[in-house]
Amino acid sequence: MLHSLIYISSADPPLSDTALDTLLRHAEQNNKQLGITGFLCSNQGVYCQYLEGLSIAVQSLMMLIKADRRHKVNKVLNLGDLEQRQFPNWSMRRIRLADFARNQDEIDLETVLSRGFLAAVSDQALAEQVRKIIHHIALRDAAQR
Repeated sequence: MLHSLIYISSADPPLSDTALDTLLRHAEQNNKQLGITGFLCSNQGVYCQYLEGLSIAVQSLMMLIKADRRHKVNKVLNLGDLEQRQFPNWSMRRIRLADFARNQDEIDLETVLSRGFLAAVSDQALAEQVRKIIHHIALRDAAQR
């Protein structure tokens, strides 16, 4: 069964663009081997990563991510089982804030990736916003194919 989760972490100091690009290249290679797909986005040292794949692979990768000392995992939201992948062609994609169009019906990604929002919102409210963002990104990706 396919499973999905999202985690939000923070790093102080934030990773440089070069360090983040290197991390993403390694993640892409590792995720291909593990059969995991997803994306990563960041804003001033706050990181949000969506992962989907076989439950055992996603949970094993999450254990490694939590052990990485470059950041602190603040929240992990299990989004549940999937019938099919949202992002089958993305072993790891970087989503840039500048590329994310703000939609009147959805909270914007920059707000979700702010330290104040994360501290003030419940896990349920955060999960709802994250699901909207994932849906928006998936629709945008489908339109570009």
